[in-house]
Amino acid sequence: MGLDVVLLSRIQFALTIMFHYLFPPLSIGLGLILVITEGMYLRTGNRIYEDMARFWTRIFAVNLAVGVATGIVMEFEFGTNWSTYARFVGDVFGSALAAEGVFAFFLESGFLAVLVFGWERVSAGMHFFATCMVALGATFSAIWIVVANSWQQTPAGFHIVGTGPTARAEITDFWAMVFNPSTVHRLGHVILGGYILAGFFVMSVAAFYILRGRHSEFSRKSFAIGLAVATLASLAQLISGHLQGKVISRYQPAKLAAFEGHFKTEDHGTELFLRCARCSGTTRKVRSGDSRHTEFSGVRGFEPTRARPRHVFRDRPPVGWGDLPVLPHHDRAGDVQHRSDTLRLLSALAEEALRQRLADAHLRTGRAIAVFRQ
Repeated sequence: MGLDVVLLSRIQFALTIMFHYLFPPLSIGLGLILVITEGMYLRTGNRIYEDMARFWTRIFAVNLAVGVATGIVMEFEFGTNWSTYARFVGDVFGSALAAEGVFAFFLESGFLAVLVFGWERVSAGMHFFATCMVALGATFSAIWIVVANSWQQTPAGFHIVGTGPTARAEITDFWAMVFNPSTVHRLGHVILGGYILAGFFVMSVAAFYILRGRHSEFSRKSFAIGLAVATLASLAQLISGHLQGKVISRYQPAKLAAFEGHFKTEDHGTELFLRCARCSGTTRKVRSGDSRHTEFSGVRGFEPTRARPRHVFRDRPPVGWGDLPVLPHHDRAGDVQHRSDTLRLLSALAEEALRQRLADAHLRTGRAIAVFRQ
């Protein structure tokens, strides 16, 4: 496969978003850590909690700055790499990004200076309030980004205006767009993921100091707070992931089939294969290539349902990847229009890919002609 414009655009955008996403979840989780440590200082008056809050505030500020800088680059790439798609969904997608700027960035930037530089300049209560507002702003940022992403997965509250190259998506119901079928579950999953990341990040730094025998009290209290946050968030993430799996099984069965490697439609969930040296018990042995596996029938299909998984997709058997394209059937009003608009969105994506491939071919042809003439 050659390095055409489409593939290069995907590689560039993938590298940008992978690097960017290292920082926003940590900002979300560290915001909670800052609120906890400074709150403990106000409650107990123990100066060690103030030292902890000051230390993690410095890391939070640097992390936030890098996250904002890399996020700006990513937003520009929406227009440079996927211009046709950006024009098609700009009225919808742009509204969520604009809301992020109004509700998240303004809130964060308004109180960030107080958080970083206001330790000796404002009262303890005011500084704690600024800390809470910055943490809330980081969470607001996650809300609107998740809204934009979820709308791309389960679009709602819009209609298509125009046809052909001039077609574009337009909001008909703002709150239906915001609370599309997958927003709430995705949001909980992202925020809990940020808490888990921050908890383990704090524990890793604290463990380094503990192993080196430095800042003993500081590191042990930091480790305890990080452990508590990571443990509670990890337990809650199990529930969040289960609920999100149910949403995916209903609205995006093709994605769930790809997740599970479910290639054929069957009356039970996908088998879970575990590599083992010696297989015994009630499980049956199967051979895949040169390695031996143990198959546990229906284990992974248990994820989207609460009972033994005979009907992962509620009113029909699981959809296998080889049986696609298949659209889920629901009895809800407006599903036909929803599926039609979703297919038009996919058509716009395909049009964008074709346009870029043609542009790339035209560019290479022009270069070849120029070389031939020389």
